[in-house]
Amino acid sequence: MGTAPYEAIVVGGGPAGLSACAELSRLGVRTLLLERKREVGIPVQCGEAVSRLFMEECGMAADLPWVVAPVRGLRMVMPNGGSITLPRQGFCIRRDAFEKWLFAEYAALGGEAHLGERVLDAAEENGRVRLRTKRGEYAALAVVAADGPLSGVATSLGLIRSARCISAIQYKFHAADARGAGILNFYFSGRIAGGYFWVFPTGGETSVGVGEPTGAC
Repeated sequence: MGTAPYEAIVVGGGPAGLSACAELSRLGVRTLLLERKREVGIPVQCGEAVSRLFMEECGMAADLPWVVAPVRGLRMVMPNGGSITLPRQGFCIRRDAFEKWLFAEYAALGGEAHLGERVLDAAEENGRVRLRTKRGEYAALAVVAADGPLSGVATSLGLIRSARCISAIQYKFHAADARGAGILNFYFSGRIAGGYFWVFPTGGETSVGVGEPTGAC
């Protein structure tokens, strides 16, 4: 059993887990981050756009280094070719840089992290949560399961009994043409039942992706 007296352990080094780590550290809670990836932010795992409301609620400024370009609307294109544009404000970001920035904040607060360490299972014992990894075991009064929608921690603790998955893939292209920048495009097609394509132009780069439901995970 790990001997360090952690009060909280956060599993998962994405935006949710890293934000939890930083906030717990600010409150003086001795926290350990366990992240299965060897490098925070890699690979990128989303379309890389956030709302203005998200930024305001988190107290984050629009001039932070990971903010790429402003978003002024969402355009939905239907299978029949019709479309509607919703005036929604937000920002395109670089997710990898965003996560590295959050991780640096946590490290500056003196937080401890074990990268490249996957949690194998979790169990409640004597008022604590025990986590087992290939390197050893850890226990804490509280555990934040931020290891994704199919959280292995939450599943081990019986908090997730079933889930449905959407498979997605995205490519990025360099694009010097600024036309269409600021509008995030979503294309719905009968060829992808329940899924959609997206095109996010930022002026210097365009992200193109597709997501499709795959049923139970």
